Amino acid sequence: MFPEIRIVPIREFKVMDLTIKYSFNRLQTGKEDRKAVFPAVLKRSWIVSSCGLPIGYISCGMLSRAQGKIDLFINDLAVKERYQGKETVYSLLRIAESWGLRLGARQNFVVIDPDDKMTVSFCREAGFNKTEISEQYAGKNLNRLCVVRNLPEQNFLQKIQAELSRILLPFFDPDSRFTGVVLGSGLGWIAEQPGKCIAIPDLPGFEKDNIPGHPGILKFSDDGKFLFIIGRRHLYQGFNGDEIALLPGVLSDLGVDRWILTTSSGAVKTSLETGDLILFRDHIDYSGCVPTDIISKLPVPLYDDQIRQLAAEISSECENVKLGEGIFACVCGPEYETDGELEFLKKGGISVVSMSTVTEAVLLAGRGCRIGAVATVTNSIKPGISLKHEEVIAAQDIVRDRNKVFFKRFLEGVSMMQDK
Repeated sequence: MFPEIRIVPIREFKVMDLTIKYSFNRLQTGKEDRKAVFPAVLKRSWIVSSCGLPIGYISCGMLSRAQGKIDLFINDLAVKERYQGKETVYSLLRIAESWGLRLGARQNFVVIDPDDKMTVSFCREAGFNKTEISEQYAGKNLNRLCVVRNLPEQNFLQKIQAELSRILLPFFDPDSRFTGVVLGSGLGWIAEQPGKCIAIPDLPGFEKDNIPGHPGILKFSDDGKFLFIIGRRHLYQGFNGDEIALLPGVLSDLGVDRWILTTSSGAVKTSLETGDLILFRDHIDYSGCVPTDIISKLPVPLYDDQIRQLAAEISSECENVKLGEGIFACVCGPEYETDGELEFLKKGGISVVSMSTVTEAVLLAGRGCRIGAVATVTNSIKPGISLKHEEVIAAQDIVRDRNKVFFKRFLEGVSMMQDK
């Protein structure tokens, strides 16, 4: 079973009206005790859904140990009564343990009531083994049993993810609530606010990333609201889906759970002009490039309704901003579209086209993040007219002059949105 998932921030987490079949106990009841025995470096909760309706949740954390090692701890798990088959519970565990592996955890700890025969039986069947009662995990309540199971060996991708997480984690704190923003070709001006910058090519695995118009900078805004990825990877550079979405995926694991993706795009729809904006209503992926590191169904719609509504409201208040909704097409590149391809896209109802964005959107949505995406029109694609990448970059002056105020207000609005 692959349920739909949605990240729920711990600070806003409200326990749903669910029957707890497998009683995985909270660590402590007292706030002071919990702070002492739960040295979590990260906390995360997910709500899982079937057909759009919540059916359960899992809440967990990453615990720090000696010598820089970390463990996964399942803090709470519950499912609706009609979905209480083991398949649902295993899906919840798989979501949490996949997160743990990407962050470098080697073991999964659970505290249970030793008198709860059903939970004890499930844990035994799932491969959990008894371990010593430890105040670090079980607190001072000795009528609890701490059980553990070893996580699988990390694959190559998970090792890279864990290393990147280790390097970037110091830039986050328990109260961090960044909105992630991925900036396409020539759109770095959107991030012109004070902040701490990291050169992406200095990160392990990113040494060879270099495309004109993509500076390769990771920027944490000083106000704590935004995290900008200025530049991205593409299929035509030789990267696969997991490599393209690697950095946004790692940042989502560290707590960035809402994202605005941007792309400089060509206008397929003949009424569009340079400087216009298209909000993604949906996409068609003609590149065939998708990440494999997803274990949940994608939400429908993939692009968040509330974010789209916010963008429409703000654009109506901004002078000279022309924003519409449409279907975005992602193609392989690096060549621009032929006349035949352009005609094909028009017949498919496509509004704009570029060589990026969809891969990141699919991975982030599959991790439970909320996604909005905006295409800036940098050129009209017309039969018989060739286009160069330099022209796309040069068009940014028009895009910037018309839309600078919109993007500032839009990003501020997204950062302040309440969770569903």
